[in-house]
Amino acid sequence: LTGAKATTIADGLLDATKLADEDPYVRNGIFTTSNSTIFKGDYIVYFPYNPEFAEVDYLPAVSPTEFTQNVENKNRTAHLAGKTFGYGVATIEKGGSMAESFATKNLSGIVDFKVKNSQNAAVKVQKLIFVDEGEGAKGFIKQVGLDATKIAAGATGTALYVSGTEVYEPTLVLNLVKNSAAHSELQAGAELEYTLAALPTSLSKPVLYIMNDAGMCCRKELAQKNILTGEGVMFEVEIKADDKFDQALAVDTKTFIERLSEAGNGSEDATINVLGNITLDPTVSVKLSNASSSTGALGSLFGPNNTASLYVKNNI
Repeated sequence: LTGAKATTIADGLLDATKLADEDPYVRNGIFTTSNSTIFKGDYIVYFPYNPEFAEVDYLPAVSPTEFTQNVENKNRTAHLAGKTFGYGVATIEKGGSMAESFATKNLSGIVDFKVKNSQNAAVKVQKLIFVDEGEGAKGFIKQVGLDATKIAAGATGTALYVSGTEVYEPTLVLNLVKNSAAHSELQAGAELEYTLAALPTSLSKPVLYIMNDAGMCCRKELAQKNILTGEGVMFEVEIKADDKFDQALAVDTKTFIERLSEAGNGSEDATINVLGNITLDPTVSVKLSNASSSTGALGSLFGPNNTASLYVKNNI
C-alpha cells in the first residue's frame, strides 16, 4: 500500500527473550490515499517500504546482514529501527475509504549476545561476526519470497516462505562503536549485550567470532538455537582467561585491505582468510602497511578515478 506509515522501534530497552503483541516491535500504522476509488477488501501491507518491489507472485522479505550498534545508547535495539521486517493485512471495510488503520506482525527475530570478559584486562571489541559452521549450512537468509495467500490465511514464520526464493549470506556482522570510538570496551569481569536482527532460520552449528581493535579474532562456539519469527534468542558468550585473539580474518573492505596489505609485504605467498562475502567499497577509508603507511579512501589509493567495486567470496 503506497503511502502507508508505521511506527518504528520505541526508544526503550526491550526484553529480547520474547517479542509479544504489546511490544512496539509490532508496528501499527494508518494507510492514507487521495484515491477515492479503492475497493473494499483485504490488502497485504509490509514494512519497511521497498522502492524496488514490483508486483510478482510473492512479497520479498529482506533483512540487512550488517549492523552498527553504538553501545553508549542504553537502548540496545535503537540501531534496529527500520531493519526488522513486518507484514500484515489491512482490511478496507468500505469502498472509497481514504484512511484505514492496520497492524503488522514481526517476521524478523532478534539475536542477542551477552558477552562476558573473564580476562584480566579490558578487551576492545570492534566487530562480532555470526556464522553457522554446520555441515552444509547456507548461512542466513537476507531475502525470501512470502506467499501472500498464506499471509491472508494467517500463517506465520517460515511457513510463509516460497520455496526456492531464499537468498543466503554466510555471515551477519555487527560493528560496535562508542560514539566516536570504533570499538566497544569490555572491562575485565564485565559483561555487555549486543544485538542484531535476522529472518527466521534454522542453525546447526552457530559460531561467533569476536574481533578486537587490532583486527584479530577469537572464535567461540555457541549453544545450538534457531532464529524464530517475532522472538528473541539469547546467546551467552564468555571470553575466558586463556582465550586467544589469534585469527586474522577479512570480513569487510577495511579488514580485507589490511590483510592484503600485510600479505603484500611478506617474502612468500600468503592466503587471506575471507569470512563471508565482501564487495569492496572504494569509498571506505583504509590504511596500507607500506613504507609511507598510506591512509585514505580505497579508490583514491589505487588511482584518482578508481571507483569500481570488487567482489570477494567467502573461502572459509
